Amino acid sequence: WLKGALARDATRPPPLGGAAGCPLLAMAAFDSAMSSTSSVNSFGKDTVESVVGDIGSLSWVTSLLGILWPRLNDSLAELIHDKVTPQLQHALPRPFKGAHFSRFSLGKGVPNYGEIEVTQRSESHAQVEVDLSLNTDTDILLDLGVGGVCFGIRRVRFSGRLCIALKPLLSTLPVAAAVQIFFAAQPKIEMRFTGLAAIAEMPGLERKLHAIVGDLLRNSVVLPNAKTIQLAKDEQVSDLMEAYSHQPIGALRVGVVRARNLAGTNWQVGSAGSPTSG
Repeated sequence: WLKGALARDATRPPPLGGAAGCPLLAMAAFDSAMSSTSSVNSFGKDTVESVVGDIGSLSWVTSLLGILWPRLNDSLAELIHDKVTPQLQHALPRPFKGAHFSRFSLGKGVPNYGEIEVTQRSESHAQVEVDLSLNTDTDILLDLGVGGVCFGIRRVRFSGRLCIALKPLLSTLPVAAAVQIFFAAQPKIEMRFTGLAAIAEMPGLERKLHAIVGDLLRNSVVLPNAKTIQLAKDEQVSDLMEAYSHQPIGALRVGVVRARNLAGTNWQVGSAGSPTSG
């Protein structure tokens, strides 16, 4: 009976739907489809120019930031002490050269992120970009160093587009020779102050503090400046400059086409043209 049943199955045509009638064939077909999709999305010639990540599947990033944030808060306090305080003391008048932050905490607010975009800039350059924002209650107290005059910062808002570049890409571990971190444009920062009476004693203090924080960011992590972390050994990288530089996307040439109503004081003797040139 068994031999007859096997013989009948051998002569029976395969079920409709191909792999649908056989679990093993279905799994093989699924594995083949996944491999095909992976090859298209890998960093190769068939790679799409940009892929936007699914925020819902990246909830682990928020959890990780929640764990790391207290330590990042402590490291930022050191940065404020080492970088911001000396610049602030230099910018203030002589009586306030002893100004310092007696308390600094960005609170418990964790940065939020928008869509994560992955792009391949070249055969050896992959980049991740994400919109970051932070809106948090803070505990920051600035002591002006004179007669106990203090004022605080009770809320900070921050937003900017963070870029993480992996380059140059290697065919051996660690795959990326270096990681470069920067902001494509100057992030926006807003601060709300307390102790308005103390601020009134120092006209322009708010503006100076904003300028110092803005300059600190611009001179460290805003293009063309960036923080670079080298992962590979020097001998693994054929072009180490690529890891530490940022290639421009083009060149812009600016020239004067026309000028009108120029004052005579804007011209020097012997210069071409005349004050009345149109």
